[in-house]
Amino acid sequence: VEGLEEEQWLPVSDSARESWRELRAGLQLAGRAGPVPEEQIAAFNDAVAGFAASINAVSQRESPALAAARARELDRFCAEADFEVAVNVRTGAATPFGIARVKSLALEHGLAERADGSFERRLPDGRSATTLRYADADAGGKAWVQGLTFSLDVPLVPRPHEALGDLAETAAAFAHALGGELVDDARKPLGPAGIAAIRRSLEQVSARMDAQGIPAGGTLARRLFA
Repeated sequence: VEGLEEEQWLPVSDSARESWRELRAGLQLAGRAGPVPEEQIAAFNDAVAGFAASINAVSQRESPALAAARARELDRFCAEADFEVAVNVRTGAATPFGIARVKSLALEHGLAERADGSFERRLPDGRSATTLRYADADAGGKAWVQGLTFSLDVPLVPRPHEALGDLAETAAAFAHALGGELVDDARKPLGPAGIAAIRRSLEQVSARMDAQGIPAGGTLARRLFA
């Protein structure tokens, strides 16, 4: 909910004012759970209309059918941009990675351990940039693992095509230190050409998000893809 102050819409929760001549309320139309259904939009409209009537004011509202159509369109766009990029470090069954060594390397590369046992490197503002997790599904309680996965949550990272370079460099450093190999999700070797191909696809995603007015890693993207 925002109030109009000196020709600017500002959140009423952040304002010291106690009254406004104009207010506007917004409903997020889509998220990772999917588009908001028309019935929910109609209920939102009814709430706005009811509030306006209770204070002897007038309100303007969008047709639920039109808003629901916009919600579905936004959801389709989100589905195209919502994916994870992963780079894996694998080893053979005879030479697994020691978890103690992995944890030590993670600290050396600025990755902090999380409560679930994975690791992450954060941006200056506290948002997660690179995530490291064990590729073994049953790694909990083990001293050794067969693989590691470095990943980016693409829509939540600013300029993901550039962040990929840092992720690939970190993964390569782990592979060198542990005697592993960089591979893709199909466990095929992943070299510079493969990384370059991933970067090109991320550049396209970034361009589409910018064109939509929802830049990757921005405030709107964090709301849509939370």
